Amino acid sequence: MICGSRPPPAVTEDMNPRHGLRHFVPYTESKTEAEFQLRDKLKGCPLVVVRPTIVVGHSKLGCAPSGSIFWAFRMSDAIGMVTAPMTSRIDVVPVDYVSQALLHLALAKSLKHNCYHLGSGEEQSCTFGEISEAFCRAIGPREGYHFRQAEFQEAAALQPDFYQYFGRCNKRFMLGAMRLYGSFASLNTTFDHSRALAEGVPLPPRFTDYLHACYHTSKHISIADQAAIDFQ
Repeated sequence: MICGSRPPPAVTEDMNPRHGLRHFVPYTESKTEAEFQLRDKLKGCPLVVVRPTIVVGHSKLGCAPSGSIFWAFRMSDAIGMVTAPMTSRIDVVPVDYVSQALLHLALAKSLKHNCYHLGSGEEQSCTFGEISEAFCRAIGPREGYHFRQAEFQEAAALQPDFYQYFGRCNKRFMLGAMRLYGSFASLNTTFDHSRALAEGVPLPPRFTDYLHACYHTSKHISIADQAAIDFQ
């Protein structure tokens, strides 16, 4: 997400990093600065930058290794709302795919480029409508449940009932998280991974293909408690 708050629909490696971009959070801005610093301080040294996209769960073990970020999808599912069009795509890959791809690139005898994206790309990314359907398959029938696009203000109006949806939590924190992750969700951006594929890195699984594993390995913990792990 070093591409800032207004990226194009498909981001290639050559588009970023750039100075002067507006970022949603300092965390993504620090990634941009890290690349600038590395390329400046290591001039003359071989340097290959690999940028993983949003990493969520494990394709077989679900959230057992880590529940990072999955809570944000659970949060949206719990309230039945997303502050993005249902047709918007989000670029997500599992951690085992990232680790295997990193090994593949690290052990390659030669590489054609000095920067690679590890993402799901347009063909393997998922829409929020598809993600909602995957949650419904994983959880089973829920009487009266309906998932839809909503404005942030409508989701924020549920704040008095956050304990019901998310478990005991800091309601103000959860509202801020909802706003932040809603901003990322609304980008409708994927990351071109054609360079990695050309090096022999396989296509990643779709998030919806292993979402059930993420759900069943995290349903024992509240959404608020799972979120807290990311911010310890």
